[in-house]
Amino acid sequence: METKENTKTKALEAEMKTETNFETERTSLERYKVEKQYRFFVGITLLVVSCLILLVLVTVSMAVTLQQTLVAIAGLAFISALDAFRRCMEEPATNSSSTIWGNTYHVYNNSYRYRDVFNTYNEKQDLKEAAIKIDELLDHLSETYPTTTKAQKIVLATEAVEKIENDPEYEEVISVISAGGVEALKQLLNHPAASFVLGFVDEWQKTRSSSER
Repeated sequence: METKENTKTKALEAEMKTETNFETERTSLERYKVEKQYRFFVGITLLVVSCLILLVLVTVSMAVTLQQTLVAIAGLAFISALDAFRRCMEEPATNSSSTIWGNTYHVYNNSYRYRDVFNTYNEKQDLKEAAIKIDELLDHLSETYPTTTKAQKIVLATEAVEKIENDPEYEEVISVISAGGVEALKQLLNHPAASFVLGFVDEWQKTRSSSER
């Protein structure tokens, strides 16, 4: 029971961390949108100012010194407008974050940011549910099979793997392991036979994938 509670606690902590990361990413994206709108407005304003100055230079007679000053101002305004437009078109600073999956790596960037955050959240939800299913199965089998020695752990793990491989209820567990979640599940599970179960299922999946090619 203690192992089961530890697994659920770790899964809950992972979920809370994911939600916090999502809120941070969403705030960053909203800030980027506001900054982009501001830069666009500044660029338009400076462009209008430079055009008005040029119009004045063309239509109004004035001293050469004043003309030179206005030309310099118009040039600076035009250059600043171009810089504002350039900044407006820039991508937000790339904020990379690896997920809890084994070799999966997501880059949160621009329009893909929301999609990747939601994908990561869903993946961690699946990971949490898979960990709970495995933990409950191992707790149930532990009532029948002892885990004092390595051989006993392997026997229990073999029974668990047979259940996971043949029971449709554990399809989600197989999907998580196949997606590279073995190391992440090891961090969430404290049962002494957990590493054997994950290793066996992972090898079984790799063998099956190779034979299907």
